[in-house]
Amino acid sequence: MPLNFINTNINALKALKTLQFNTQRTTQAAGQIASGFKVARSSDDASAYSISQRMTNEIQASSRAIQNVQDGTSMLDVTEGALSTVTDGLQRIRELAVQLSSDLNSSEQRGVLAQEIRSIVEDVNRRSAEAQFNGVKLLDGTTTEARIQAGIGSDPASNTIDLTTAFANSSGTALKLYGTAYTSPARWSAMTLDDIYNNGVSQIDSSDKALLFLQDTDNAIKQLNTQRATVGAFSNQLQRAGDYLELHVNNLSGSKSRLVDTDVAKASAEYTQAQVLQNAATAILSQANVQNKNVLQLLQ
Repeated sequence: MPLNFINTNINALKALKTLQFNTQRTTQAAGQIASGFKVARSSDDASAYSISQRMTNEIQASSRAIQNVQDGTSMLDVTEGALSTVTDGLQRIRELAVQLSSDLNSSEQRGVLAQEIRSIVEDVNRRSAEAQFNGVKLLDGTTTEARIQAGIGSDPASNTIDLTTAFANSSGTALKLYGTAYTSPARWSAMTLDDIYNNGVSQIDSSDKALLFLQDTDNAIKQLNTQRATVGAFSNQLQRAGDYLELHVNNLSGSKSRLVDTDVAKASAEYTQAQVLQNAATAILSQANVQNKNVLQLLQ
């Protein structure tokens, strides 16, 4: 039954409501395509927005932890480089100690060999004192705390890696090349650098003493190898921690993307559909407005 009312145009109101609805859909779809987000604010989807914000916080914290791990790896790389030069020095010292252990050397030759040994020990001491990363001393024994925050939680047991033992003192005295008094078994020991060599005089003046110094050198090399193994183990541990964090960030980023990012194909289809319906509603609204004019003909 036709509704020929004058005060209220029912058809026009229905067409207008449909037009407004499709205009809103068109605007929303266009906004999603333009911004790349289907959930840009809490009013779009309160639950998805809340979850995405938690994911964002976790992604940012994990990214910072990855940077911490990379900084720790760089620190260990610098340490390994310094220890490598110290190892080269100790290997040369051992070679000279082997030569000193032969009774075929003259006193003059022993002095020359001992002089080179002292210069290498001094270089080892310099490397130990100078090696640093971002102002943190690495090989002089003063670094007593070197913990890396490799997780996003507050529990130290599961979120930190303590690298302190990698930064042990590697000076000549710490490696016991000199400065150590042996009492058990009692034997000769270089107590100072001057005992090794000073102004043409060396206390390593016999093959027996040279053999004891060779033993000290072997122990120093063994101690240094243990320290380098510790550095390598920590490097591998940091590598595994970094790999896990990167995988975690990738997975979280993918989940967040599926939650809030725009599916462009779907949004484009919705935009096209809403635009067609918007045009149709506009045409119907125009016809509905004309329809009431026909009522006037009844009054003629």
